[in-house]
Amino acid sequence: LDYFRELLEYELILVTAPAGYGKTSLLIDVAHQIEWPVCWFAIDPLDSDPQRFLIHFVAAIARQFTAFGRRSAPAVQTVIQSKADLDPLVTEIVDDIYQHIHEPFLLVLDDFHLAERELVSYFISKFIQQVDDTCRLVLTSRTRLALPDLALMVGRSQVGAVRCQQLAFTAAEIQALVQQNYHQHSSIDTAAEIGR
Repeated sequence: LDYFRELLEYELILVTAPAGYGKTSLLIDVAHQIEWPVCWFAIDPLDSDPQRFLIHFVAAIARQFTAFGRRSAPAVQTVIQSKADLDPLVTEIVDDIYQHIHEPFLLVLDDFHLAERELVSYFISKFIQQVDDTCRLVLTSRTRLALPDLALMVGRSQVGAVRCQQLAFTAAEIQALVQQNYHQHSSIDTAAEIGR
């Protein structure tokens, strides 16, 4: 949690690890402890459709900020068939945020790998580069993401990351957890074996 708080200076935070590493659990803890409002979009495989993705993206923000979305929600009803269709939509959503949200907030897209298709990735890449610094976008994924402008954003120091190394328990942490939850002592070798 302390490490994650340090990452809030970045516009985009990637939380990447295989299943079972606690990506969602970490962000649930963050949502309960952070002072900022948190908008949450739990992605499923059907959200790889750009239209559906955008509707849920706007709805996740509007649920937390009721003044937001009056302009964006109708705009996402237009048919999305190309990147050219997305550019004005990104601008519309970013302007809506700028006009109606005046405090820092976290926008979590949980399981982004399920929706990572060309148009969705293009939208996210353009969005994070245009939105002002009130929004911090968090993408969780089981796989390494291939956003179109990710290298550019890394070069501009816009991206922070939580990886397997930060999420995995050390042997000492496993010992402490077993002691705390089960009131049993485990050897460092046993703890290391559990951690593999």
